[in-house]
Amino acid sequence: MHRILASALTITLSLAATAHAQKDAPAFSQPATVKVIATDVPLATLAVNSKVQPAVSKIEGVDGGPSRLVGRVIGASGASTDLVKDEVIVRTDDKAALEAFVQRWNGDVLTRTDFRKAGLDMPAQYLVRVDTSNVDAKLLPELARKFVPSVTGSLVASDEATLRIVALALQEKANGLDVSVNPLVTSQSVADRRATDGPFASPVDGEFSPNAFSWPYLRSGGTMDIGVTEAWRKLRLRGVLGENDSAAGANRVKVLVMDAGFNLNADYPASRTLFPADAWGRPNTWGCNTGPGCEFHGTHVVQALAGQLDNNFGAAGPGAPVVDLLMAQSPSADVAQLMRYFTLALPAALSERPFIVNASFAFELDPLLTPVGDAFGVFFSSLRRAGMLVFVSAGNRGIDVDAMARLGSIELPYEALYVVPCENDGVICVGGLDWNTNRKAREGGGSNFGQVRSGDSGGTVDIFAPFDLWLGSNTAGGPSSVSRLSGTSFSSPFVAGVAALVKAANPSLSANEVERILMTTAHTGSPDSRVPRWVNANLAVSSVLGDVCELPSVTITSPAASVSVPVGSPVTFNGFGTDSPGLGRSAPLPASSLTWLENGTAVASGGTMTRTYTTTGSRTVRLVGRGCSAVSASATVMVNVVPATAAPNSAQILAPSVGTTVMVDLRDARGWYLPVQLIGRATNADGTATRDERLRWTISRDGRTVATAFGRAPTVNLYNNEERTLTYDIVLDVLDERGVPIAGLRRATSIRLESVPG
Repeated sequence: MHRILASALTITLSLAATAHAQKDAPAFSQPATVKVIATDVPLATLAVNSKVQPAVSKIEGVDGGPSRLVGRVIGASGASTDLVKDEVIVRTDDKAALEAFVQRWNGDVLTRTDFRKAGLDMPAQYLVRVDTSNVDAKLLPELARKFVPSVTGSLVASDEATLRIVALALQEKANGLDVSVNPLVTSQSVADRRATDGPFASPVDGEFSPNAFSWPYLRSGGTMDIGVTEAWRKLRLRGVLGENDSAAGANRVKVLVMDAGFNLNADYPASRTLFPADAWGRPNTWGCNTGPGCEFHGTHVVQALAGQLDNNFGAAGPGAPVVDLLMAQSPSADVAQLMRYFTLALPAALSERPFIVNASFAFELDPLLTPVGDAFGVFFSSLRRAGMLVFVSAGNRGIDVDAMARLGSIELPYEALYVVPCENDGVICVGGLDWNTNRKAREGGGSNFGQVRSGDSGGTVDIFAPFDLWLGSNTAGGPSSVSRLSGTSFSSPFVAGVAALVKAANPSLSANEVERILMTTAHTGSPDSRVPRWVNANLAVSSVLGDVCELPSVTITSPAASVSVPVGSPVTFNGFGTDSPGLGRSAPLPASSLTWLENGTAVASGGTMTRTYTTTGSRTVRLVGRGCSAVSASATVMVNVVPATAAPNSAQILAPSVGTTVMVDLRDARGWYLPVQLIGRATNADGTATRDERLRWTISRDGRTVATAFGRAPTVNLYNNEERTLTYDIVLDVLDERGVPIAGLRRATSIRLESVPG
């Protein structure tokens, strides 16, 4: 709790103040309209407690150097930050200022990152190891007030060195040099909600189906109504996805994933590049915010973004049909190395640069650390100025990232804590929805959210997306099991995948335009006020494509789906097509839009063709129709050409004749009936009689088959228990040796069966 002194405390806020940090202002800056006058607001207190320990005591050295020691600080807000105890990040293009800094602190420059050379508008960045033995940590609270007036609270550190590195950075920043500490990030995913041990095709919980079009967070309709599957279909119909959803000709979108733990498997896009190239299979050492268990976090992020479709391997991500994947894996979780490896991973050619960046990690800062804790702020802003759309995860502590700090009952003019990079400029921060709902994920935890104040369109958490996703195995071999994994680590790449679909729909769209489309088409009206909007993939893509022509329909009316014809006998094929130009309209396809193919080769056009075959064998005949959609439709019939000498070439129904009318006169347990003898014959090309088993009779009523018989003179019982005359349709088919009806030999008749009078 904050201690309030007995002496007077006065805090004056202008009526125009918005009181919470806006993302279009400099990162973490206090609003200019807020004026604070404080009397005896206590300075923050400092303490060292050996029970406070970082998640890891050391991280990998730089470029093969010695391991680097890590400390932890915890603020009164509960924000816990791990950072390298003897390193700072210096950003400057003034070499003299850098050299003076290094000399002051007996420093050693470990890395230099030239952002401008990489096309990013920000000064060069140096990671410097420093000697903090002469730093007075007790100055930290007063130094912090130079940046955040009236900041109070407490910091508890794992050791004195951790407090000294914060104080050093604050002192240098107060003197005009851009210096930050070097925090560690953690991946934002949590433990599996369900255990699984089955292959992809086996259910892993009661709701799972291998058909991604039925998944509640991908399909249209339902409570979430995100409509990724409908967006895929419309892009396919418009021709955006090429001929087979991943082929040349599709509109591709480059996406760079900043993460760790990439293990190559079938869910990765065909176009993929990892930097460094030898990082495949190297586990994630960053850890997860809920503890261990996410060694291949990067693979699950890729699956949430662009898990490939129709490959019987676990996941399906929104961006699957359009994403070309770039990945950057830092060997350690510190911010300096993350930015360095991202920059090294950027292609040299500007045309090959990613349009979208995803960062599914976060860390928290107490207000005392914010002036020197956020080296990411300028970095992500520069990415956005360079035309990249950056998606980040909101975090998984279930907290309000916009909540204001308080001193007793008084609200202070700065936030209680800061979540990085969610609250950075230049990013789109994504929160998570609970399973199959439009509410924030989990009560008492789960996704972070942003406070919505009167007059605001939403807090810092810009948009929400699924928190729980079905994701596949993170290994390369064997059948893929499916687990329901959770975290804003997956919410963020999900929206990034939707953004890729929007960009693919119109490659000329800028980052600002894609963001506007995502925000203005998003669903609103959640019963949970913490969710200002959630992603609507269907509407976002539809708003770019406009009216989309539907798939045409094609029908082959004759011959039947599978027929036999003798060598030398002509067979006529008939069919038609219907176009669907959208908005409920339909029209016949013209003859010029219909093409007949035989075993894959075009042989005729129009609705009718006649073929005479000179050799035996099977043929696949397909009628293809092309309408205003980029996708064609087709219908298929199988043709078996048999030797003419053995094939039947004539058929005849002798009885009953067409329209024969008779009355039922017998009765059994089923009711009144009449035995009817069916008489027919068929002859082969050599004049011999066709065998009985090749003469098939089909009797139907009102389009429904009621009996089947074989032979030249079978008898069937036909029933009439109604007070009206019933008509039975009778068809005789002559079958080939495979049991397939022979084209041109179908014969038909009918019989009228009267009921028993009164």
